[in-house]
Amino acid sequence: MADNELMRSYCPGCGEEVDVFVMTTEGVDGVEERRCIHCGLTLERSKEKSVKGISKIISADDSKIIQNILSELLVEERVAQSVEMCNNGMEFLSSITKHFRNNIPINMVILDVNMPILNGISAAIALRAIEKGFGFKPLPIIFFTVKKCDETFQKVLKFCHPSKYLNKGVSSSPAEIVRRVSEVAHQLLKGK
Repeated sequence: MADNELMRSYCPGCGEEVDVFVMTTEGVDGVEERRCIHCGLTLERSKEKSVKGISKIISADDSKIIQNILSELLVEERVAQSVEMCNNGMEFLSSITKHFRNNIPINMVILDVNMPILNGISAAIALRAIEKGFGFKPLPIIFFTVKKCDETFQKVLKFCHPSKYLNKGVSSSPAEIVRRVSEVAHQLLKGK
């Protein structure tokens, strides 16, 4: 392949076939990196997608159905040992602050973007300020939304780094949603 080219591939973040930017790393013979041009997710060839080491996820979503799917299946599929659900961004910030005050470890955050009271983007920005106030490293965030990953949303991902995008509107089954969350979480924890 050339140094930089476009091709199509399945992106677990977008949940569909997308254009993928392929880059060959200089000085490293034959090493390629493939990234979705929409959400920036690294598309790996590796079959090893299991996530290890997630003891606690805190998630905010206003849909009770999504809450049940995430809380039950993420634990059942051993993506996380426990998942705490919040109904909106304000509940999420209250919970996260309580965890920080009591030094209760959290490994990852999953935020719906469109929620009442306080949306996921505002909650993520407030989370970054709270983390700084407590002197903690930024938690990995998965933005879980039906919104397409446009240029504006890419700026949100960059500002809230480490963060990734996952389109929840395209999955055909609860198991598919959890598989995609697991893949995106795997990359977040690896720092890609």
